[in-house]
Amino acid sequence: MAKRTIPSREVREWQVAHIEEGLRQAEAGIFAEEREVSAAFARGRKLKSFHDGRRFGPL
Repeated sequence: MAKRTIPSREVREWQVAHIEEGLRQAEAGIFAEEREVSAAFARGRKLKSFHDGRRFGPL
């Protein structure tokens, strides 16, 4: 299966946009609730366990 690569400029722009949005939210006092953080980590663990059994490399 061919792996699609995203140009690094596109990745950097996406990362910067999300970091800036996070900073805006923090400055406004908007933070994730504990249940939202737990759910995000659970999704990450589920995705990692899916990829651990395959030869796609580390996440």
